[in-house]
Amino acid sequence: MSHLLNDLMYRSMATDSAENAAKEVRNQLRGRTGKGSVGTRFYNRNLFQVKTSDKDAEKLRDYCEEHQLVPNQLLNKLISTFLQDNA
Repeated sequence: MSHLLNDLMYRSMATDSAENAAKEVRNQLRGRTGKGSVGTRFYNRNLFQVKTSDKDAEKLRDYCEEHQLVPNQLLNKLISTFLQDNA
């Protein structure tokens, strides 16, 4: 019985330690950004998402595979070209 109690206490302490470590990391990230939201503004400030239809997504994947590109490379090229042409 004492082994079971010791095991439960150890698990509880390990969970508390993990939660404290996570809080510390979040606080450090907040300190780095100087802003409130757990560092996402700093680390993901240049992250954009694109939603497409299934049909367009399939075309995008096929094009990238055919031209040996990663979709992100293609999208970066398209954005750069568009912004240069429309500046």
